Amino acid sequence: FTQSLTICIAADTGASSTMPPHRSWFIKYEPCHIAILLPNGKIIYAVGIGSIGFIPVIDGVPQTVVEFSRVLHVPELQNNLLSVLHLTKNHGVHVAIAGSVMSFSKDGQLLFTATAADKNIAYLDGYVRTHETAHLTSSITTVPLSLQTWHDRLGHHAFDIIKTMKKRDLLTGLDIKCQSL
Repeated sequence: FTQSLTICIAADTGASSTMPPHRSWFIKYEPCHIAILLPNGKIIYAVGIGSIGFIPVIDGVPQTVVEFSRVLHVPELQNNLLSVLHLTKNHGVHVAIAGSVMSFSKDGQLLFTATAADKNIAYLDGYVRTHETAHLTSSITTVPLSLQTWHDRLGHHAFDIIKTMKKRDLLTGLDIKCQSL
């Protein structure tokens, strides 16, 4: 996986689940063994289920992370598939198609888009949040917590190390209550 701003996740109206072959994409994961019947009659298996974080890019600007849940890890797949019907039936996502662009929205808010390329396959505009791309996302602010609480949550790192990491912008979303850094 490269840190490209466009990845090949095909929007698929026939897929029963969202299914990538990449284990590194998952932010939550548990093993499973689920049979998947391919259109050619072949049966392959999902070996894990979890969620992935997708960062949409709209008009060149990265947006808030969208978490796709109940995603199947299927190593034998050659492509990454996004189940459009799963999103519409189970999550209330509205899909509109105009020309070569599919727009995915919920409650009137645009979540992400997909652009049709060669062979009329629509690819999501954005990238998957992996460890390699975590630094590309904008920070999400947390509720202010004490330095002691952050010390506990970060595996008991020394207070000075946490302060130094914060000063050097190595931690995003870390808000320390009533502490000067």
